[in-house]
Amino acid sequence: MGDDRNWADPRLRYEEINVLNRFAWFDQFAQAYRASGDETYARAFVADLLDWISKNPAYQGQPWRSLEVGIRGQVWTTAYNNFLHSRALPMTCKFCYSSRSCSTHDWPIASMAGYAPAIGR
Repeated sequence: MGDDRNWADPRLRYEEINVLNRFAWFDQFAQAYRASGDETYARAFVADLLDWISKNPAYQGQPWRSLEVGIRGQVWTTAYNNFLHSRALPMTCKFCYSSRSCSTHDWPIASMAGYAPAIGR
């Protein structure tokens, strides 16, 4: 989204904060990137992802409400797969993704567990 975001801005209503922390716009970034190959969308994805990770310590505050965690996990995983070959995606993130192995049907969500610590460094 391109600005210095407060992911739990007290000026927002409760549900607005929840919606913000679901990252619905990542699907639009991914679609635009797939259609155009424009790295601007990949850079915006990475910038928002890293900003959120840096400002939201694990399991603290409203952004960690269960519903948002589930939606965010699905949205991040889907978007990430679209940006996997982008030059904007940090190599540490690509390595974490490619080195994960999980035999359950939840492998994309399980893989996401490795993203936050790796890209946040």
